[in-house]
Amino acid sequence: TKLERPTSNRTINIELSLVKRMLRLGYENGKVLRVPPIKMLREASPREGFFEPGQHEAVRRHLPDDLQVAVAIAYTFGWRVRSEVLTLRRHQVDLKAGTLRLEPGTTKNREGRLVYLTPELRALLGQQLVRVDRLSKQTGRIIPWVFPHLRGRRRGERRRGFRQGWATACLKAGVPGRILHDLRRTA
Repeated sequence: TKLERPTSNRTINIELSLVKRMLRLGYENGKVLRVPPIKMLREASPREGFFEPGQHEAVRRHLPDDLQVAVAIAYTFGWRVRSEVLTLRRHQVDLKAGTLRLEPGTTKNREGRLVYLTPELRALLGQQLVRVDRLSKQTGRIIPWVFPHLRGRRRGERRRGFRQGWATACLKAGVPGRILHDLRRTA
């Protein structure tokens, strides 16, 4: 049934290695008479997408101002866009101290992070917070997010992604097919 769904060979190999380990433990504890050979599948080579500085700047220019800030953070610190950058709340940004903080438990490895902002990022985040303040006044609600939707029917809600906008910006910048995770690899 695993092959009925589109599953990568890497995922299948991870599960096969678990089966091999269970059989080996069973053999070592006298529960299994012999460990049968289990052949692994050929895996695709790891993705190698990286951005040259000029390419990154070209893509950024084709994004809205707020997303330029999000992409700059991901490019500078190697943070995951959807789970670390777009989930930022205002209290995690300290422009006076020049820091950006991820709380323990909110990252993939469950460890917190504290980074010091570059002068450019400090200025960009300052401009972003002004945009969010303006939106708060227009809507009459407190917006805790650093990257809410600024327009449209979801105005004020946390932005969860921008895959289509990213693909369009990459196409216009002459680097089609790039993914957001390429920013992480580049950092």
